[in-house]
Amino acid sequence: MLLERNPQLAKRVAALLPSGVDPIEASVGFKNLGQFIAASRASHNLSIPFEDLHDSLLAGNKLGEAIRELRPEADYKHEAKLAERQAKQELKAIEKEFEGNQVR
Repeated sequence: MLLERNPQLAKRVAALLPSGVDPIEASVGFKNLGQFIAASRASHNLSIPFEDLHDSLLAGNKLGEAIRELRPEADYKHEAKLAERQAKQELKAIEKEFEGNQVR
């Protein structure tokens, strides 16, 4: 996975996770890196325990459904879109960094 090959990305994601949580271990079970980063962002943005969000997503819920379940007072549609948009921005930034670090 990209997290294992890119310590900078792992460090960025670790900042969104609870202290002591290894981002590589936390990413296990997610379909892709984007889904993992979006979940990390949503957890961070809404102060939802990452483990609870992780469990809900791996049980088959979509991000918005998981947010609605864990933070019923939140505007779950908005918050899911925000976290997904933040994840896409993060991935684009990482792609640019990764390309810039390639030996040509």
